[in-house]
Amino acid sequence: MSDLATIEARALAFSEARKELKAEIDDLQHVIETAKRQRMKRLRELVAEAKAKKAELKAEIEAAPEVFKRPKTRVLHQIKVGFAKGRQSLPIADPDGVVKQVRKLFKDRFNALVKVTEAPNKTALIRLPAKDLTRLGLKVREGKNETVVAPEDSEVDKIVTALLDDAKDKAETGA
Repeated sequence: MSDLATIEARALAFSEARKELKAEIDDLQHVIETAKRQRMKRLRELVAEAKAKKAELKAEIEAAPEVFKRPKTRVLHQIKVGFAKGRQSLPIADPDGVVKQVRKLFKDRFNALVKVTEAPNKTALIRLPAKDLTRLGLKVREGKNETVVAPEDSEVDKIVTALLDDAKDKAETGA
């Protein structure tokens, strides 16, 4: 059976573990920032060079559309080049006007051509008095007590999450 002293000891152990983690993260952040500062100039140069080479390639492709009649695209040196049909778009400057016209001209297909969304607004409904909620057939369910283990300083959690997300993104993009 636990008592407050045992729980306090566990909280202290958890706090110390977080301090150690934060110190390690701080060291890592320092290393990362130093590396960024050392390499940022070269990275910018490489980005500018790649951008220029892409523009040159695009200009060459646009100057020779006959090369891409069949097939419309080719893969050269792991770069897909050629022409592809862009996505269709349907700009609607006056959505309300279009809805009115659809209602007038295509009554029988209105529901297929116009998206109508209705859903209860829980944020507004929960503010209603209990008697009104009862009239609607609703009943507020009280929250249950839940165990809480939440550090006061969530900065470490944010940094760890950001590091993990960054590592995941790099793994997915192959960077």
